[in-house]
Amino acid sequence: MATGLTYPISVDELGRAPTVSGSEQLKKLIMIALQPCSSENAFQNLGISERVIFAINAPNLKALLDRDIRRIFKTFERDKRAKVRNINFEVDSLNQELKVFITYQDLETTRDEDIVLILPASGNTRPRVAETKR
Repeated sequence: MATGLTYPISVDELGRAPTVSGSEQLKKLIMIALQPCSSENAFQNLGISERVIFAINAPNLKALLDRDIRRIFKTFERDKRAKVRNINFEVDSLNQELKVFITYQDLETTRDEDIVLILPASGNTRPRVAETKR
């Protein structure tokens, strides 16, 4: 079972960096990998394309995102960590966001997990990835 630092990185009451392992660690890695490919992303050539940040209404956006997400998960599948199961898109008109619901299988536990990638219509706000409860 893999172990890594929590994300966002913090310090516990003893001054150490807290760690996570198992499914929680995998979910954190996936959440980082789904961030845009910028100099801030540790997975430099793995994240979603920067061009989607300013293209919420582009007609081919869903196809681009689907391709990028599946490409990201191929790395996790090759490492026998996770496999994408389902990708669904939902437009949140009120908040001007595109929500991408991703279901993946943790290949170590064989459990399905859910996360959501939220892309704001405004270029002023960066995409974010959030956990969802099953």
